[in-house]
Amino acid sequence: MNKKTIWLCICLATIGLSGCGVVKEEDVVEVKQGIQELKGATKELKQKFDTKKKEIEAELQQINWAEAVFFVSDDEMKQEVVLTRTDLPTQQTITETEDFISDMHTQDWKKVDSLPEQQKPIATYDVGRTFYIGEDDNNIEKTLVLANMVVYDGYVQLQILDGMTKYLDFMIPKDAFYITYAVDADVVKQLTAFGA
Repeated sequence: MNKKTIWLCICLATIGLSGCGVVKEEDVVEVKQGIQELKGATKELKQKFDTKKKEIEAELQQINWAEAVFFVSDDEMKQEVVLTRTDLPTQQTITETEDFISDMHTQDWKKVDSLPEQQKPIATYDVGRTFYIGEDDNNIEKTLVLANMVVYDGYVQLQILDGMTKYLDFMIPKDAFYITYAVDADVVKQLTAFGA
């Protein structure tokens, strides 16, 4: 609570307690005690919020976003990964993603703190998932872009998009959703060869 709000509460409480007459000393003391309790509760709540925020940030560091984003589901989950190369004059979508993703070996990608300086993008992709909702003949198909992937020489950077993070950004800084990986040359070659 800001100071103006607290003073407004004090004034309103004082007027309410006193009516139009003189405020009793014990009423003033009671209002002041209530305000101190409110300040203490606010401070305690902020500490709990900050502690939880740190816990969430630590848990996010443990997530292998590459494996999570590129997870190829079984048929029961009724979803599939969609990769669209967006840096070409005409965007191209990979139709057979299962083998393509398997060849990327995302389990071997090594998370690094940042890209080395002077790195320039070689290829960019939208990474989405197509969900099939409904029963057999009455499926509704919906594709959501979950991440952007930028390929550099020896690196891949993922930006997890708002579809997954928009309700978390009040608590977690946006840069927590930019993840950089060191990858093998074969992965870069595969990602830059598609559509070229």
